[in-house]
Amino acid sequence: MTTPRYSPLPADAAGRKAAPAETAACQCVVIGRNESPRLRECLESVLPGCQRVVYVDSGSTDGSVGIARSFGIPVIELDPSLPFSAARARNEGFAYLSRDAGAVIDHVQFVDGDCTLERGWLTAAVHALDCDRTLAAVTGRTREKSARSSVYNLLCEIELAVPAGAIEACGGVVMMRAIALQAAGGFDPMLAAGEEPELCLRLRRLGWRLECLPVPMMRHDVDMHSFRQWWARSRRSGRAYFESWWKHRAGPEAFRAREVARILAWGALAPALTVAAVFAFGAYGLSCTIAGVWPGARAYRWARQRGRDRRDSAVYAVACVVGKIPECVGVIASWSRCWRRRRRRLVALPSPAAASKAAIGSGDGRTSGPEGGPDGDRAA
Repeated sequence: MTTPRYSPLPADAAGRKAAPAETAACQCVVIGRNESPRLRECLESVLPGCQRVVYVDSGSTDGSVGIARSFGIPVIELDPSLPFSAARARNEGFAYLSRDAGAVIDHVQFVDGDCTLERGWLTAAVHALDCDRTLAAVTGRTREKSARSSVYNLLCEIELAVPAGAIEACGGVVMMRAIALQAAGGFDPMLAAGEEPELCLRLRRLGWRLECLPVPMMRHDVDMHSFRQWWARSRRSGRAYFESWWKHRAGPEAFRAREVARILAWGALAPALTVAAVFAFGAYGLSCTIAGVWPGARAYRWARQRGRDRRDSAVYAVACVVGKIPECVGVIASWSRCWRRRRRRLVALPSPAAASKAAIGSGDGRTSGPEGGPDGDRAA
């Protein structure tokens, strides 16, 4: 007997989609750091569809905590004595939900504070997970909120275009099966970036599958308008690639090895050879810049295959070539840290048994709730 795959929501006799349930059988962890301009809209999109929602804050100074409390939901403020990371925040949020002995967590939706869920996504995601017990996580179609407000926002929208079907990795906005997340050990808080694909690798090793549904999932608001922001984001990507490869460098999948090799080749070796050729052969050495055509052509074709026009594809191709330089900077910085064995000590995702014994607000987070009692008193 084959396992049923995802099927659309049932329709009535007139062919209309059945109205989604008011509350989906899922719980939600929202994370954020200084997202006050967007956090309110994010929470408004999440609260109507989830059974329980918790907000985890990573040291915000812009009033984000107050906004979350105004919705009457539990708020966890991470201890600033330890480094902040998205992985740590998600683990803390999931651990908080697990500590409620009376709650049974089947599915958990993770949402970043700069994202807004599309209406109907939660119901569709729960439906997909219930239809296929081999699925550990599902994502959907994503779009940038203001893609045309800057070229950098446009680049992010192109990157977010993932075709529906089986996938090997997901982003931070995803619905996950709780038992799969627990079996894999949660997000790795040692990774400052790229923690989602690394978790997906461990899930696939356990035999789980991941899928991108043909359903609108969320609107992202990257709000990036300067070259400096884009450079920092690209450098962070290089760091994520290297740290993930370093962790699994002995694994049979050669996880992220190809990406790291490409970054070093096009971000360090090719520019170095071009500079050397210019010094050695003068203007003729500039012909070495033709090497950049290859990665640019690949990026251009990738964007065209995802429905982008020629102009957008060309912009994306140029950004991919130039972006190898800051990515290389990130790789080299991470290599230096790993070589010196400077690993950060962060709290890992506790087991369900350990989580149920932990006191609310203990560990890295300080918890506050809408009312008095266990959720309402700030931990000492």
